[in-house]
Parts: sequence; structure tokens; C-alpha cells
Amino acid sequence: MTIQEFLRIIHIIYLVSISEKSLRQKYLFRNRILPELLHVLREYTSEKAVETFFDLLTVNLSSNDKRSISTKTEIRNLEIQPLGLSFFTRFPFLFYKGNCYLVNHGLLNYALDYYIYDFLRDEDFTTEFGGRVEKYIELSLKELNVVFKNEASLRKMLGKGSNVVDFYLENENIFIECKATEVQPYAAVNPTDTVLFKSLKDSLLKAYFKQLQTAARSLSPNTEAWGIILTYKELFWSDFRDLYQVEITQYGDIVGYNPLPPENVFIIDLYTWNRILYILKHSNVSLQTILRKAKENNSHISTEKLLFSMHLESFLIQASDTEIELTFLKAEQTIIDL
Repeated sequence: MTIQEFLRIIHIIYLVSISEKSLRQKYLFRNRILPELLHVLREYTSEKAVETFFDLLTVNLSSNDKRSISTKTEIRNLEIQPLGLSFFTRFPFLFYKGNCYLVNHGLLNYALDYYIYDFLRDEDFTTEFGGRVEKYIELSLKELNVVFKNEASLRKMLGKGSNVVDFYLENENIFIECKATEVQPYAAVNPTDTVLFKSLKDSLLKAYFKQLQTAARSLSPNTEAWGIILTYKELFWSDFRDLYQVEITQYGDIVGYNPLPPENVFIIDLYTWNRILYILKHSNVSLQTILRKAKENNSHISTEKLLFSMHLESFLIQASDTEIELTFLKAEQTIIDL
């Protein structure tokens, strides 16, 4: 099964699940996959692809299924194990008494966004994936005709061994670092300072204290700077203030003038970044204006946001992911267009 076939199949099931009331023909009955839906899936892909898809994403509880349903997100501590990510994110379909069921419609959203990443995640893949994320951001900045310096340019300016960021937007004094990372399962459900520090010291904490801070102090020592840490998965921090407190419990506070305080640094996932691109393309709003608004919101408990995406609701242009057109993705969008 190709990635294209996987996306087509999960996309069709998703479209059917949200359109079932308006469809003349029934494809699902109480979350049971009906033969009519299987026929449509075969029509848009192949019989082999459909068979492979359900073999991969279905857990069989009505027989002796020899496959392990444990996942890389498993938590060994039995007391907090129920709070961890369900194994149904890997197996959103259930085979029981001769029928295949969709466990929950929300799992389709997760599968569309993250299944491929979760399935392929290992050291070699994540290294490659991180490079692809950086390229994605570079192409999106070029699409907006934004003037920026990349990592290679910054190394020439600051020296070969310097800690640099992926992108520096000179005109707005914004530093961007890409971290295709996520909070480890145990840290997500037991977020003490010690556990979070161990989980994030080589990713988010490194991004701020070693890369963003170093670059800002070198390139903008006396001017207020702004920072963005771009992640793949959504994390429940709108800005860096809470994580800053985690770090300083280990190493102490930053001494002297800080051109890039934690309230000026924001954690943004790729889907939210797409929405930001849409706003920047279709309005006169600048990226720094969006960041300033987020900082203002977070300074008051009544307007503080858990996710950065919530800050975008205050802008007149509302963009869903499906409305966003990026020229460098047209070929890929055509491939999976139904």
C-alpha cells in the first residue's frame, strides 16, 4: 500500500463519516463498515490496498489476534496508564463477530494528521522528517516573499561552531527554530519539572536556551526580538513561559538584559502555521503583529490562551486547513484530491 492509497482510503472514510446524514446511500451503520463503503474504497484504490489498510489498522478482539496492540506511546506505570494515548490511535478499527467497526469518529482526524508519523517514527525517519519540516517552512516563507537568512547564512555570520536557528526574519526581528518533536507519554500525564526537563532538554528547551537565545544576543542584543518554535504535533503551550520555569529550576535565571524573553517566544504547530500563512497572504497583517497580539492576550488571565491557534480567532480572516492554498503543495494536493 502506498502513502497515496493510505491517504485516499482514510480520507474517503472521513468524508463518509461526516456526510452520512446527507448521503442517499448508507455506508456506515452504527459505526459498522458496510460492504457499500468497501466497494467505494476499492474503486478509488485497489482491492489489495483496501485489504492491506484494514489488516494494518484493525484489531481483532473476536479471535486470537497474535499481533501486539502495544504502541510506542505505552506507559508502564499502571496508576497513570489510563491517561496515556489510546492504542486505538494505531488501531482505529475493531473486528468483532464478523463485522468491522470504526471505534470513534475522532480517531479519523488523528489518523489523517499523525498516523504515518507515528507508524514510521524511529531515529532515521525523524532525522529525515526534521529536514523535510525545515524545507516546508523555507518554501512557505518564499511563498510570502519574506526576506530571511537560513541556518547556513547565519553560520557564516556567527562562526562555524555557533548555535544558530533555522531562519531569521531580519525585517521583523523574528527567529524561527523547527523542532519535529512531541512530549513523551509519561511526561504528558506526569508533567513535573524534573520529568519535563528530561523529556524536553534536547528539543524545546535546547531550542530556546541554546539556539534562539544565542542567535538573538548575537544579532539583536539591544532590540526586542521574537521567537517561534515550530513543531509538528500540537503542544499545550501557547508561549514559552511555563517551560522557562522548568529550565531555570535546573540552571538558574538568565542574567542581564534578555532580548528574547519567554513571553516573546511561541510554540506553533504546522497546521496553525498554515493558518498564519493564510492570514499573511490575504490581509495587511504582519507576522510580528500576530505575535504581539498573542503576547498581549497571554499577559491577562482573562484572555490567556492554551494553544497558539486560539490567538488567531481575533483576526477577521478565518482560515480552515482546507481553504489554504500553497503553490508548492499543488502537485501533492492534486494526487489525493477526491
